[in-house]
Amino acid sequence: MARLLLVLSSYSISLFCFVCLQFFSLVDAKGDDSSTLTPINRDLYHFSEDLMEEIEALVHRHPNKLTIETFTSENKGYQAEIAVITYCRNSLVPDDRSKFRILLSFGQHGRELITPELAFRILSIISEEAFLPNMEQRSLNDTLDKLVIKVVPIENLNGRKLVEEGDLCERRNGRGVDLNRNWSVDWGKKEKDYDSYEENPGSAPFSEPETQIMQKLAMTFEPHVWVNVHSGMEGMYSGRQHGLYHFHIEATGREVFVGIKIANRDNVRQILRRSLDAEVVVFATGYKSVERLKTCQVVADIHRWVFSSLLQGMHTSKDSSASNGGILISSYAIETQKCDGIILVGSFRLPINTEMEEDTLKWQKCVQRRCLLISRGLLRAFFSLVDAKGDDSSTLTPINRDLYHFSEDLMEEIEALVHRHPNKLTIETFTSENKGYQAEIAVITYCRNSLVPDDRSKFRILLSFGQHGRELITSELAFRILSIISEEAFLPNMEQRSLNDTLDKLVIKVVPMENLNGRKLVEGGDLCERRNGRGVDLNRNWSVDWGKKEKDYDSYEENPGSAPFSEPETQIMQKLAMTFEPHVWVNVHSGMEALFMPYDHKNTTPDGLLSVRMKSMLKVLNHQHFQDRCMIGSGGGSVGYLAHGTATDYMYDIAKVPMAFTFEIYGDTSASSKDCFRMFNPIDHATFNSVLNDWSAAFLTIFMLEPRWLSKFKSQSEKWISIDEYLEGYLLDRRNRYGKKTEMLELGLQEIRAYYRLFMLSCVLLMFMFCTQNFKEQVS
Repeated sequence: MARLLLVLSSYSISLFCFVCLQFFSLVDAKGDDSSTLTPINRDLYHFSEDLMEEIEALVHRHPNKLTIETFTSENKGYQAEIAVITYCRNSLVPDDRSKFRILLSFGQHGRELITPELAFRILSIISEEAFLPNMEQRSLNDTLDKLVIKVVPIENLNGRKLVEEGDLCERRNGRGVDLNRNWSVDWGKKEKDYDSYEENPGSAPFSEPETQIMQKLAMTFEPHVWVNVHSGMEGMYSGRQHGLYHFHIEATGREVFVGIKIANRDNVRQILRRSLDAEVVVFATGYKSVERLKTCQVVADIHRWVFSSLLQGMHTSKDSSASNGGILISSYAIETQKCDGIILVGSFRLPINTEMEEDTLKWQKCVQRRCLLISRGLLRAFFSLVDAKGDDSSTLTPINRDLYHFSEDLMEEIEALVHRHPNKLTIETFTSENKGYQAEIAVITYCRNSLVPDDRSKFRILLSFGQHGRELITSELAFRILSIISEEAFLPNMEQRSLNDTLDKLVIKVVPMENLNGRKLVEGGDLCERRNGRGVDLNRNWSVDWGKKEKDYDSYEENPGSAPFSEPETQIMQKLAMTFEPHVWVNVHSGMEALFMPYDHKNTTPDGLLSVRMKSMLKVLNHQHFQDRCMIGSGGGSVGYLAHGTATDYMYDIAKVPMAFTFEIYGDTSASSKDCFRMFNPIDHATFNSVLNDWSAAFLTIFMLEPRWLSKFKSQSEKWISIDEYLEGYLLDRRNRYGKKTEMLELGLQEIRAYYRLFMLSCVLLMFMFCTQNFKEQVS
């Protein structure tokens, strides 16, 4: 028995040893054998400390171009440090806000050693210590003078050190969090293929010190371009395995975001949507061609510069099996119907084969060549984006300060004018706020020889200027008109006595600058901005046919807001119109020469005698002041597109202003679409004064003729009274009696009209049927 136990014990020990040996062999087979895994090639790649020392030495050699800052942050005992290098030539401050700003991040994942090497190469090139083949240094320097570039060479230093210690697959930071999953947009969402080890998003958004530093850097620097540089990922777009580079660009309006290797396209769109506080619509290109739409010229520009530059000298092919030492590219089209932005997606694969891996020198040359080509592509992409933004003073027309006031100076001039003429002019300032966004509008009232500035016995006119920020000439016209009716400026051949007799019968309210916040954006350098301070087109924010989108709808330029009257500026103007109850409304714009009447949201004019009178008035103005060169008719039928939610349509349909117009006072059709100041505003003294004189004279004609024409219309229309007018008069009388001026009453009026017409139609049909039946009976 004892011998049997001894044999069994020996067998058990042997079996245990065998199992252990098999286990260890399996561990070795899993890939820990240095003979099967590729180590870091120290002939190619720096240690992180050595790389940062090289970069610091580069900075010290070029103090007039480069500066370095080190940021630290800590969370629950875990500390991170990030170095940021700033490139800024010919500036007294390293963070010059007048220049185009670019923020580049490298090394967000520890195992991607090639990306910090690329950062070092780019810094060396722009410091003129490294050069690219066929590079024009003078042209490059001219471009760099306009830029501030911030470079983060190693965002994830702690993760990089883990890789250098032997964990070659580590992508996370020093405590196991993926820094590219730790941002707030759509944080923590887990897809079906979610890898909890590799994609750990952290305990909360911005829980990691590295992410905290980068977020603060982005919010303070406010870059125009952001680039996040990676290497090697699963083929999220193409379905291939590892070894892909993904280059991604998305542009919204004139703000452009760039990234390399974006894993989730939807996340990128959400980031942009959150950053710009506006919906981002994606437009994509494929292999065959770039679809050139009227509002999508930027697509062709970016496609030509970025893809052509990035791939210059490389072999491109659709064949995924190609392996010829070049870089493989694939593009993917995304179905969309709109053109507010652009996504260009390409996947690039470096050739990896046994022969090249064995030949270290050959592999080294291949990597260096790819690094040079990608550097060149990135640089050219950045420079083309700068050109696309229009910062080149040689091609874009700046604001002529000899002609145009700053907004603050203009309002000061107007206030001084009011104070010099207290018997004619008064000024009021209205403010409104919505969700933290505030707007202010000044209203000047002209009223002669009256005890009250808002005399209801007089003929009332409401004029709005500067609804779009980029149309500076309109506010200058407002100032000129106020100066003329105050007798501080004069027009040739103007009869002052006749004008004064006319002005005695009028109350004129002038809004010189409806969109002050948008105007300030233009004065800050965004010369193409037409929207208000939070990106809403004020002439799409009114309630008539609000929110409807045509096929050529441009969501950047024509953003109608979250709801009708969502914007403080529109709220102020609506309240002003409903309380003042003008007889004439004119909304003054620039961009072309035109005299428009309703409607903007359809290609027809209103029915009735009043519409005929309006058109006749416009023809008189066009012939008398503009030699018949202005376009006349409905805005929707004349300009070539329909506009929904406009102020003029609201004034005519809802506010019941008898005569409502939109005037376009100037436009340079020969100007480039990017040269907005030239397109919307005269740039020389002669044209500037001619525009102001001609249109001031036209407004004086309106002041003299409109009361006469409306009185004539009233006397003629009193001979016949339609059911619409009877109901409208009855309801308006009831509304005025009880003081409730609401849009619900307007809706009720529309309902009564509709039911009455149905009733009359039914009566006619019944009478027809009755007569027909009688006729048949008589015949039979």
